[in-house]
Amino acid sequence: MKIQRFVGQDMASALEMVREALGDDAVILETRTVEVERGPKLFEVVAAVKSEDSGIAIETGFNLCATEKELFSKGPYLFGLIGPSGAGKTTSLMKLALRLKKKGAKFSIVNTDNVRPGAEEALKKVAGLLEVPFYNVTGPMGLLRVASRVPKGQAMLADFAGVNLYDVDAREKISQFFSAIPKMKAIGVFPCNMNVMDAKGMLKAISDLPVRGIIVTKADEAAHEARVKEFIEDLKINVVYVSSGTRLTEGFTEFRLYEFNKIIKKKQQFLLKDRKQLNIKTYKKELSSGIYA
Repeated sequence: MKIQRFVGQDMASALEMVREALGDDAVILETRTVEVERGPKLFEVVAAVKSEDSGIAIETGFNLCATEKELFSKGPYLFGLIGPSGAGKTTSLMKLALRLKKKGAKFSIVNTDNVRPGAEEALKKVAGLLEVPFYNVTGPMGLLRVASRVPKGQAMLADFAGVNLYDVDAREKISQFFSAIPKMKAIGVFPCNMNVMDAKGMLKAISDLPVRGIIVTKADEAAHEARVKEFIEDLKINVVYVSSGTRLTEGFTEFRLYEFNKIIKKKQQFLLKDRKQLNIKTYKKELSSGIYA
């Protein structure tokens, strides 16, 4: 995708520049007025057109990280959280931000979701509590401006609006952000209570994006603990984090299969022991009642 910026004396002249340079198939990404210190204000238009030889390449295909260390092993640390509506992206971003803050990492939080009411306010509040920079942007070029100012070694966590990932137009809008910032990595967010086939279909649909990490959410809504493991095993992918609950301070851990198996096994042993003790108590009561006489 080829992205260009055009500035004209008025909107009509700027749009004419877009048409002459990129053709009738150009997509307008952003428009705004530019204040000039001396002289009349100018009009800026950012447009894009698909081009095989544009020189901007997004790294595509799945190369999913299995651990947090692997996810943050190589900069730049620019991440965008994507996923279906209601998956828990905003909550996951806030929990990840808290986790990074506890580790002493420096980062900024960015909201690109100007569709869902309250998304900007929630992220802004958390950024204030964590004392980290917060930005609200309305398009790919706005996010590019923020990303270009992120100091080396620091991270950027961007929240995207939840969309139907099967929708080509919706995916194209998300893709424009990654085209504008080719080094930004995507983190897919999927709830474990969704249909596995739907999750597989959505993963396939976003295979043209640089997805490097997966967060599985809503573990607390699963029928049982083992269901989370089953969901991940059915997807046959690496998962970095598992999240449960909606509160900022609860349930956001790095997923390690062998540790998860130990937790499940320990709980199963506890339940079996508890059931055995309950059966002994019940049997003693039955003996004292004389029903076996």
